[in-house]
Amino acid sequence: MEEKIYLKTYCIIGLGNIEEIKEDLGVVADDNPSYVSGEGLLISTFKCALTISEIEEFLNMNARSFIIFEMLPGAFSANILPSQFQEALFGGRIDNSRYNNLYNLPEGIKEFMKSIKEDLIDDGVINSNESIDENFDIDGILDKIGEVGMENLSTKEKKYLDEYSKNKK
Repeated sequence: MEEKIYLKTYCIIGLGNIEEIKEDLGVVADDNPSYVSGEGLLISTFKCALTISEIEEFLNMNARSFIIFEMLPGAFSANILPSQFQEALFGGRIDNSRYNNLYNLPEGIKEFMKSIKEDLIDDGVINSNESIDENFDIDGILDKIGEVGMENLSTKEKKYLDEYSKNKK
């Protein structure tokens, strides 16, 4: 069975020799990083399959000064002026209003997933009387993630989540 590679979105603030940091990002990034930079300062966003600790280890090995974080939905925001910098790094304005209840676990996840299901119904991907998979319950899987973490889901549960997210599009 072919395992899928999931790319995470990161933001890094680099200090010092930004050309060397750009070279490092060229090695770790799985896409073309977006940059905003000035003298001795770089802000970049990029997608990568590595974990944050793997990226940290690589950057530390090269003695870089940086702040890095994963850009999780509802867990980051930015407003950079002039607006072309905001557009270059984040694709425009960041709207976290959809995620207001997400971090009030477990009710937040249930509300978030309910809104996704409503989107699927509104988009005609599923009808209101049909579930995506009779064998799994999305709320049950999300509760399990909240209790034991994503890494402890079964292969079938992960596949179900993957199919569920594909059907959302």
